[in-house]
Amino acid sequence: MRMKAIALATLSGAVLPIGAISSEVGATDIKVGSVALQGFPKLPKIKKPKVRLPSAERTTPIGSTVPETRQEREANAELERELYATQNVLLNDFSFNWTSPADNPQVDEAAAEYRSYVDAAIDGRFNPLRQDRLDSFQNVMKLHYDNRTTERWIDRQITFAEGNRGNGAGDRTYNDLLVLEVMLYGAVNLFPENQQYAAAKAKVDAVMAKYGGSRANATKRKDTEELAKARSVRMPAAIQKSRQIEDMFRSAWGTSGIPYTIRKIHIRSGWAPKRNEFGRVIGQVRDAAIAVEDPTSGKCYLYDFTMIKDGGSVRRSSHAAKRMACENIPK
Repeated sequence: MRMKAIALATLSGAVLPIGAISSEVGATDIKVGSVALQGFPKLPKIKKPKVRLPSAERTTPIGSTVPETRQEREANAELERELYATQNVLLNDFSFNWTSPADNPQVDEAAAEYRSYVDAAIDGRFNPLRQDRLDSFQNVMKLHYDNRTTERWIDRQITFAEGNRGNGAGDRTYNDLLVLEVMLYGAVNLFPENQQYAAAKAKVDAVMAKYGGSRANATKRKDTEELAKARSVRMPAAIQKSRQIEDMFRSAWGTSGIPYTIRKIHIRSGWAPKRNEFGRVIGQVRDAAIAVEDPTSGKCYLYDFTMIKDGGSVRRSSHAAKRMACENIPK
């Protein structure tokens, strides 16, 4: 096939003389004037390397040089689930809502469960898992314990535990310390070389020992502490004596629902108007210091008690209380 003569520029920018460009169908050479352009050479074929794929029956976990069978993979999948469950339990420090000694067994059960998960994490049962999964567990737990073993955080928790007062103070103090002790049991066992965790554990153990390491001993110590303060509490003097007004206070006390026995009443004020948020008078109020005794425990308390008279009846308006020594109640 013949093609028209054209001017052809080279890649360098030089213009070749006009000539006939001829090509035959199927030819590999092209002539431009007196210059012959060679066709592109054929690339040699490259043989693909043969890669032997792993058997479907056997693989090698990351971080391990020991092959893993299908049965082992299935077993490790169950271990993965157990490790996740362990991590979730240890990340959620157990808590409780204490209302009476009947709640103590639940607290003990939660503490035992936490310890059991810690023991499972350190007994080597999770060693067959991939190293990256074990490292992830360690990193998550270390961050968790790092935040809960600083001196400031531990001191704040101890202050809270020792600050329990009133009904069940011994039980609540012991339970609060138990939460700390069990959490730190996990920290020092999972990371036995961490000095921060060891120092925090030693501090909590010392406070637990201070309260005798049991609820019964903690209750005795809290009672002793409260009684020492109670011995300094005295009833303020009465501004007047009136059997009629005292009886009104007894009636108002009966509306409070407090199951303690009145031992003494000191009238502390006269009648004053009680107003609502709009300034409207809704009744008359009067204050008294009332010493009472808990018939169940034998403990005594001093109440700052306010009654309100609305029409012809009286009822409790407000109150505050603190422990006082029974011997300090006037005869």
